[in-house]
Amino acid sequence: MAASADPWVPFEAPWFDKVSSTEGLPPSIVTALAQDRHNLLWVGTMVGLARYDGYRTQMFDIRGESGKGLPDAYVRCLLAMPDGGLLIGTNAGGLVRFDPATNRFHNYPNGAHGVSDRKIYALDDDHAGGVWIATEQGLDHLDLRSNAIRHVDTGSEAAARNFSVMQDRAGNLWLGNNDGLFVRRAGEIRVQNRHQSREDPGAILPRRAAQPIASRCAAESGSVIRA
Repeated sequence: MAASADPWVPFEAPWFDKVSSTEGLPPSIVTALAQDRHNLLWVGTMVGLARYDGYRTQMFDIRGESGKGLPDAYVRCLLAMPDGGLLIGTNAGGLVRFDPATNRFHNYPNGAHGVSDRKIYALDDDHAGGVWIATEQGLDHLDLRSNAIRHVDTGSEAAARNFSVMQDRAGNLWLGNNDGLFVRRAGEIRVQNRHQSREDPGAILPRRAAQPIASRCAAESGSVIRA
């Protein structure tokens, strides 16, 4: 007699359910995702920002009363804050912070004493009360305690445009730059091209193969994977 089939076999392979307009999500390209401390999922799109609780979606866009909407509907990146807030990097409206207590958005300044450019490509936690901001015209740093923003010098080799930024567990700061992959080692002030790293003189990114780095993630070993 043949053994009975394992009832758990159908669940061994991962599957995906599509969240669509049925749940209130706009029919648009999804550009960013973040989960806040309340386990709510934030979804950035090209037509606004959505908050999804697993059943329904609340949309935030540029419409509505003054001060309550986004300055730009095109969301490029998201970063959940420890206090339950959310940082939003937009395509043409600069950097925005969402306050969950008031359901309002706070726009950070652009230019002097603000972000270097209104186009924000990426955000990352510095694990010390601040946030790295990758923009079209340079790298910035936000102090969450004072809300002060300062520009960070990335040297003459890196292009102004940074598509991605990440600080790893060792404290190294990585930049996915228009001219390739750059790193500022923990405790140092100089930003250098990855091929010049003292840990790998042979280079993983030779100059002849340099190309824009659009995304990155940290592997379990602490190394960086580029895309």
